[in-house]
Amino acid sequence: MMGVVLAGTCLAAFVILASCSITLGGVVARSVVRDKTARQQIRIGLVTIATYLTLSFTGTFTARNLLISLNTMFYLGLAQILPGVLAIIFNWRVSSADLMRGMVGGLVSGCVLRFGGVNLYGVNPAFMAVIINLCLCCWAAGRKNK
Repeated sequence: MMGVVLAGTCLAAFVILASCSITLGGVVARSVVRDKTARQQIRIGLVTIATYLTLSFTGTFTARNLLISLNTMFYLGLAQILPGVLAIIFNWRVSSADLMRGMVGGLVSGCVLRFGGVNLYGVNPAFMAVIINLCLCCWAAGRKNK
């Protein structure tokens, strides 16, 4: 039974890795490198996928704690879109520059909290970074409405 569970886990991991690889290849080939022919886009996408997979496998075998740090940084960065989504939902009058300032402030403060060894007593650094980001965005919105 344990072998079946391990096989299912491996297959699930491969599905996620494959979808990330294909998505990354398409984004780089079509959005980052523009004005290329279809054949060049395919070649750029394949090189991007091969590079990504090589770096992933190399990182897995050489830096065991890297995945934990990258996962934390991913959530720290992903959470920074929350004030922008709230601004859209609640129709806040916040400019894109103010949202960007909030995101940068949230990312910088989150990195300082995460890698500076600040004791947050069990609170996730990404949560504190989003609070800082939200405060910066609300401050900008309040400043513009006066």
